Amino acid sequence: MLLAIEQGNTNSLFAVHDGENWIAQWRSATEPSRTADEYVVWLSQLMAMRKLDLGVLDACVISSVVPQSIFNLRNLSRRHLGIEPLIVGENIELGIQVRTVKPSEVGSDRLVNALGALAVHSPPLIIVDSGTAITLDVIGGDGAFEGGVIAPGVHLSMEALHAAAAKLPRIALQRPARVVGDDTVSAMQSGIFWGHVALIEGMIARIKAERNEAMLVIATGGIASLFHGATAAIDHYDPDLTIRGLLAIYQRNTRDHPRPA
Repeated sequence: MLLAIEQGNTNSLFAVHDGENWIAQWRSATEPSRTADEYVVWLSQLMAMRKLDLGVLDACVISSVVPQSIFNLRNLSRRHLGIEPLIVGENIELGIQVRTVKPSEVGSDRLVNALGALAVHSPPLIIVDSGTAITLDVIGGDGAFEGGVIAPGVHLSMEALHAAAAKLPRIALQRPARVVGDDTVSAMQSGIFWGHVALIEGMIARIKAERNEAMLVIATGGIASLFHGATAAIDHYDPDLTIRGLLAIYQRNTRDHPRPA
């Protein structure tokens, strides 16, 4: 079975694929200082709750945008699972052309999302991923990654408001009943929620106008699920985009080098 690990700046996803389906998924807060020993205790307990043993894992693929965590994730795979992991960005074949000025600077998460989208959708595409940052990435008609947009995410914006303005409280993210708030909290919630919806709608419109072509818009990420029902600009919400991309990378890089039985 394959263990796929996708680590963002805020959350990390661990998922198990049995060769046909994803059979388990777990999320944890990203903590760069978490050791391999701490990871394995956490993972083994969650797997046991699903009647799974660590010994069933025989492959591992990792994508991380947190460089200081890669050492510990690699040790988790090597020391505790007995597996040499595939790490996105380290001499593996992605199977996608990166048509940017500096391809090495494109985050692994953005490329993995692109592969996950291309596995089920025909380009050209716009991929919206809402996490610590909101990214809108463009996949050209020939399937190449052509760049995109990066903007502060919802939680960054909420924390910035609270930290920089003495009288503004820390608020919970939710869709307000009305655009015009009648108190401080509802006004902030409207600004955060509808402000980010407007950002997404505006950038999608500008990208399409600049390229002068129809493009399918795919959204992923936990926060993006809130926006999907609030705007017609997003065509599909796909929570499994990233792990589908990781599976495609694993399959591409092991196709000619099957694991021993």
